[in-house]
Amino acid sequence: MGGSESKTEEEVRWHNRWDDDSKQRGIDEAVRDFEERRGSQKMKEVKETLLRIKKDLEDYNVGSKLRLGKFFPAKVEEIENINIAMVGPTGSGKSSFINIAEQVMMGPGEATAITQSTGREGTIHLEEFLTKFNFRLIDTRGYFDLDEGWSQELKNILTGKIRPGQTIERETDDTALAPEQHMRPDEAPFGEQIHGVICVMVDKDPRLEQYKTRMKSIKEYLRGQGYSPVAALAFEDEKDFKDEEKRRDIMEELSAAVGSPIDKTFPFINHLASGSDIKKDPESVLNVLDILDTAVTAAEKFIKVRLQREKYSKERQAKGAGPESQSVSDFIQTIGKAHNWDKSRIDSLVQLLNDDDIYDVSTLRESWDDVSPKLTMGMRSVLKQALSV
Repeated sequence: MGGSESKTEEEVRWHNRWDDDSKQRGIDEAVRDFEERRGSQKMKEVKETLLRIKKDLEDYNVGSKLRLGKFFPAKVEEIENINIAMVGPTGSGKSSFINIAEQVMMGPGEATAITQSTGREGTIHLEEFLTKFNFRLIDTRGYFDLDEGWSQELKNILTGKIRPGQTIERETDDTALAPEQHMRPDEAPFGEQIHGVICVMVDKDPRLEQYKTRMKSIKEYLRGQGYSPVAALAFEDEKDFKDEEKRRDIMEELSAAVGSPIDKTFPFINHLASGSDIKKDPESVLNVLDILDTAVTAAEKFIKVRLQREKYSKERQAKGAGPESQSVSDFIQTIGKAHNWDKSRIDSLVQLLNDDDIYDVSTLRESWDDVSPKLTMGMRSVLKQALSV
């Protein structure tokens, strides 16, 4: 009798364990089903967003994002297309980025046959891509890896002194080159200059930390000119791309190095280096289009800043040299020096005011109530005293 009771207890325990295991299996299956449905829904959203951005880029007209034609109709008419320079060290992933963008925007059959770039040191070469649209990518090769003169060469590229299709040999005298290979002596017309910048870096570049210092002068130059660079981080390993924590850490490093806000810093997979098919990771492809779209918007913002500055400069000349017509940039520079503000603080303040379409002292005074809450207490106090408001 005791044995029979013991067996019954054992059977009960066995059935309890089976029930627990069955419940756990049910939970595991439910979790897997949920993850699959969530992944499927996410993939659907990624593809829908990708198609929407692609359509926006296909239909894009110069000035349409910020309605520039409403404010500067004649000037915008002169700009045939938005020019976006791609900069970065040799092997950073620029070629892969261009290849992905062309395959998606034009179709695999029309994409340029591109391999990883191996630009020679001492040679600067510019080449245009996506020329069928109202924006185009201009790949820059051969100057970034050089230690001397690279920032001046970038300025020459941005201002159109070095033009697409040119190959500049650093050690070669201009007189020895064909006329079409001579560097332009003066800045190109504004429509032919560079309006946006995408900076591409590879995730495993050991010099990423060094670029924070190395790029300081060029970051200040870009900010002062009104550029807002977009950063693209190329992953050579798909696993690293999918590691969100690792990805975030490297993106923050790149953001600091390039001077691009974290929300304008995007990762993608360098499929030429990894040997992967771009169709297998729609998220990476979406990020490439997102970079393009963000760079086009940033380029329009640059155009707006430049045209506003030109407009206010002419207005100041018409008014004369009174204090109210002084440019806000000169005004802040003078105040900053008097109060020992560092250059980055001065540039950030000028950029903040320019973002609000404030380019002279008169407009700053008129907009003071709207601007002052955005300033630090110290800046607010100093400017308020200087403006006597």
